[in-house]
Amino acid sequence: MGRRRHPPARHLVAAPARHPFRPWTVALTFVYALALAGLAHLAVRPYLDAQGWMIGASLLSVAFLVYGAFARVWPVAAVGQVFLALALYHFFFPPDPNVFPWTWWAAALPVMVVFATARAAHEWLRLFTEIPASWRGNLRVLVCGYQLAALVALVRWVFRNRSGVGSNRRFPLSRHVGSIDVCPKP
Repeated sequence: MGRRRHPPARHLVAAPARHPFRPWTVALTFVYALALAGLAHLAVRPYLDAQGWMIGASLLSVAFLVYGAFARVWPVAAVGQVFLALALYHFFFPPDPNVFPWTWWAAALPVMVVFATARAAHEWLRLFTEIPASWRGNLRVLVCGYQLAALVALVRWVFRNRSGVGSNRRFPLSRHVGSIDVCPKP
C-alpha cells in the first residue's frame, strides 16, 4: 500500500515577505547614492581633461542608470543623472566659448547617451508595472524633456561655431554635404 500524502500544513509554508514603505529607507538610499556619485566624481575627475570628463561623465551616468534599473535601486539611477547633466553642461559651455573644441566622436557621446536614456526610460515605463500611475505622467514629461535636450544638443553640434578659429574649420562652409556648391550643375 502506498503512503497517503497530506497537504502541507499552512503554518509551515512561508508567506511572502512584505516590507511596508518606509520613507527613511528611501532617504537613506538617496544619501548612499549621493555618496557613491561623489566618490566616483572625486576618483575620476582629477585625471581627465575637459573632453575626457565629458566622455567619462556620460559613461558614468550610463553605469549608474543601468545598475539602478536592473537592481531596482531607483535613487542610484536618479542620482547618476547628475553626471549626464555635467556632461551636457560641458557640451553646451566649452572652456572657450568662441570655439567648439570637441572631436566628433566626443561630441556624439553625450547626445547619444541623452537620447538612449530617454528611449530606455520610455521602455521601462512600459515594462515596470510597479511604477504608480501618478508617477507615470510626470516621468513621461521628463522623458520628453530628455528627448528635447538630445535634439537641442544635436542642433548645437551640427550648427557649432564656424568662425574659422580653432578646430571647427575642417572644410569651408561651401564644401559641406548638402551645400549648393557640392552639387554638380547641369
